[in-house]
Amino acid sequence: MSFKKHNIFTSLLILSIVVLCAQTHASSEDRKKRHRKPPLEAFEACADLSEEQACSFVGRRDNTVEGTCIVLPFDEEALVCKPAHRRKKQHRKPSLEAFEACANLSEEQACSFVGRRDNTVEGTCIVLPFDEEAMVCKPAHRRKKHRNQDSIE
Repeated sequence: MSFKKHNIFTSLLILSIVVLCAQTHASSEDRKKRHRKPPLEAFEACADLSEEQACSFVGRRDNTVEGTCIVLPFDEEALVCKPAHRRKKQHRKPSLEAFEACANLSEEQACSFVGRRDNTVEGTCIVLPFDEEAMVCKPAHRRKKHRNQDSIE
């Protein structure tokens, strides 16, 4: 008899854990689906405008955000200022050594230099898109990010 009680208890415990895990997974999926609402200033910027008109407002970081008035997909009566573009991720600038590595080479030639961590970085010379006269040694691969370390670019 005690064996049956033990089996029932174990089965109920396992079932409870499965149900709890399923609920946790479902709630995390719900959080992902929820959209972050635009700030009140984005709505106010389009209060006297119509769809597709240019707009601007002061953003969360006290910066001027320029964009276009759009109708929200989940509320067809709400007009909001959609930013023209999002801030791009800041990339680390190439080191002086990366430029010097391609000083006497041509585009697409193999290059190498000593990196910021005193490691040898191998790559290929590329022309910078914003300065056609400057060439830099682009590393062949990126190192994986580790905690508290930046990736090499």
